[in-house]
Amino acid sequence: MEILSLYDYLGHPAGKELGGKVNKEAQRKGVTYRTKQVSNSKWSGEVHCYPKSFLDLYFGKTTEPPKQGFTDFLDGLDDDLPF
Repeated sequence: MEILSLYDYLGHPAGKELGGKVNKEAQRKGVTYRTKQVSNSKWSGEVHCYPKSFLDLYFGKTTEPPKQGFTDFLDGLDDDLPF
């Protein structure tokens, strides 16, 4: 499973507001995330890293169901399947 920071995923800093929204949704969905230490000229500190499949769904880049590491991710979605 590919794990990415928001910076790695988006290609630019996400900022505190968007980062907070993503983290809140990850916690709500039971998504397991990791942290990593970053130190550069613009930021020094810890960043959260999420499964790429979660980020794809969050940012609307895929309609595939998430893979391992997601608990109850599809709860609350309409289920129009005929079976």
